[in-house]
Amino acid sequence: MFQTWTAKIHRLSCLLSALLLLQAGGAELSLADFDNQSVFNNFSGDSGAFANGDSTISGSFANRIFQGESGASLKLRYSVKSGFCGVWNSLLGKETFPQHALNFTNLYGALRNSAGNPSRIEGICVTNFSFWARGDGNGDFEHALKIEFKSAAGKLTDSAVFKISNQTNWQQFQFPIRSFGEADRSRMKELVLVIEDWRNQNRAAGTLFLDSLVFTTDEPVTNPSRWGDDAVLDVISHRAFSYFLRFTDDLGFALDRSTFSDMVSVGTIGFQLTAYCIGHERGWAEKRELEKRVVNVLRNLRALPMGPEGGTVRAGHRGFYY
Repeated sequence: MFQTWTAKIHRLSCLLSALLLLQAGGAELSLADFDNQSVFNNFSGDSGAFANGDSTISGSFANRIFQGESGASLKLRYSVKSGFCGVWNSLLGKETFPQHALNFTNLYGALRNSAGNPSRIEGICVTNFSFWARGDGNGDFEHALKIEFKSAAGKLTDSAVFKISNQTNWQQFQFPIRSFGEADRSRMKELVLVIEDWRNQNRAAGTLFLDSLVFTTDEPVTNPSRWGDDAVLDVISHRAFSYFLRFTDDLGFALDRSTFSDMVSVGTIGFQLTAYCIGHERGWAEKRELEKRVVNVLRNLRALPMGPEGGTVRAGHRGFYY
């Protein structure tokens, strides 16, 4: 993870909000605009940097340089004397959980219509990816930036190389999402931005600014502002429930944004168990499945080690968490 990045906000609604931002006019779905200056994107995906050979890269947020009227951008400072370097973005959930992947052929996933929802929202497909980029104006040259999309199995699905002028004017770049090889477009996991030495022989070091990483679709999308209040609330409620149903770790605990694998969020689990009760009442999942999940969570909580307050590697004291 970039050392200069900080995760300031824990929002379970991030997945929900991202999936509801498709608009009838632009039909755009924002992966990341960096305005909140968080290492997590709009799909709760984490991010980080990598380097190979004699290369380095550092990432930070530039709150005075951005595309549009306000916000922030991602600043990448790199050096590639040999090898390659870059940054990665998990497309859905944490990178350490490959079972959580973005379906390019059906963005809304398991979110189904209910009686109160007047619009058909299944089956929205990703057709294009676009982003804005610029240089820092220090020298007249081009940055060669390679973009890759990978499936949950690590197979390459899409890639393209873009020449970005080092001038300070923003440029928009885009390319169509397609499929080749054996990659599964229904289980997309990672966006990778790569800077390679042999593509940047004229200039081994530089600074790039990126903003507005967006997926687009050519399919017609209903504007939710035309729905009634009850219909909007129904969709939001169902999406929130879907989060607790789909995004769990190996113990069955709902995921949060902690970057520590040994941390357990009891507050999140409380919302999770409540959501399961609501989901059963509204008919969003089978009662038997939800019962198994509740029992599994409670058993795993009970099995966590207890100890005196202040002890290390302890989940609580005498059954009282925290």
